[in-house]
Amino acid sequence: MIKNLDILFPEFGLPASLEGGAHSDFFMFAAECKNKTVYLASPYSSQRTYQPDSGVSSAVMEERGRLTAKITEWLLRRGIWAFSPIVYGEAIKDRDHNLGAHDKGFWMKVDFHLFKGFDVLAVLALPGWRKSPGVDDEVGWALTMNKPVFILKPDDEWYR
Repeated sequence: MIKNLDILFPEFGLPASLEGGAHSDFFMFAAECKNKTVYLASPYSSQRTYQPDSGVSSAVMEERGRLTAKITEWLLRRGIWAFSPIVYGEAIKDRDHNLGAHDKGFWMKVDFHLFKGFDVLAVLALPGWRKSPGVDDEVGWALTMNKPVFILKPDDEWYR
């Protein structure tokens, strides 16, 4: 297993505007994403494969899902074609389909096949992202496939 989270990536706290001009962090991220699709990774259950009792509480998962959906929508409104496997999976789970009941191994297989079609990986740096086995796998996929990786550090100002 590749331990990717020890690698230093640029960490961007996205500003609410482009006041910084061509040198602002958001401008750099948006420029890289122009006419490309973005896979937005984020921590969710932090469950380890084949360890169903590991991970975080359902309240933490719900909050992570809510924030990820909000930020995905924010990016889409700004022309950044972001896809979040968390938002996708939550929508299926919320419809009471049995598909949402699958374990982490199932979802990572689905995510990997979807990931291959994306151009850029953006990691939403919610609390716990560095310890997330899923984010670790997704960063590994991006490095293996030579895709650019951006770390998006949300704060209270950039997506309002």
